[in-house]
Amino acid sequence: MKANNSFAPVAKSNHPSFSAAITAPSMQQLMMKSLRDERTVARLTSTLITAVNASEQLKNCEPSTIVAAALRGEGMGLIFGHGYYVVPYGTTATYILGYKGLIQLAMSTGFYEDIDCVEIREGEVEGRDRRTGKPIINLAKYETDDERLSHPIVGYYGYFSLKSSVFRYEYWPMDRTVASTGEVVETAPAAVEAHQETSEGESGMVTPPKTENTAEATQKGQDEGMDYAATFFGE
Repeated sequence: MKANNSFAPVAKSNHPSFSAAITAPSMQQLMMKSLRDERTVARLTSTLITAVNASEQLKNCEPSTIVAAALRGEGMGLIFGHGYYVVPYGTTATYILGYKGLIQLAMSTGFYEDIDCVEIREGEVEGRDRRTGKPIINLAKYETDDERLSHPIVGYYGYFSLKSSVFRYEYWPMDRTVASTGEVVETAPAAVEAHQETSEGESGMVTPPKTENTAEATQKGQDEGMDYAATFFGE
């Protein structure tokens, strides 16, 4: 009968580190085939290694899912941590399109003249339109920036303008964007980015809230993102 020795060395996992996995010739060839530029491959490799080393959650993800998520964003001409994010869900990394990336993709179509979102200060909401019921926003209310900045923010105003002269906007008052506890629950694009920038580290990786690692939870998050995009940019 063999005695159990609790001091026996524990076998180390054969799971390779992310650095070793992404610098492997097969993975580099895959990235080169997708991006077709050596400098872009080198930049992305370095960026992802830095991001994974800074995140224990990303370290638990399969390297192939991290690279696949990043290649999806890079293939659209976006930059990691700016136009798109790589978010860990259990052992799987997921591609998440940021609002700046959404604007960049829209502008690249050549149909948009401008897309932006600005905070609205007290006094800039001047009633409602009689026909549509939408708030009337006057961004020329104050003559100087100093005077404008002296008033509190009361909401956020997002808009887009097409080269065909079509103009559409959406205004969200502060009581819709901020809960009584001060936690952001429904945010205009500028507030979304500000919230993300406070959550992400220097690597550009966004740490998601703790959620169940289920397909239903992932699909719910994607659906909510699509609902938000439809609200701001129109269906």
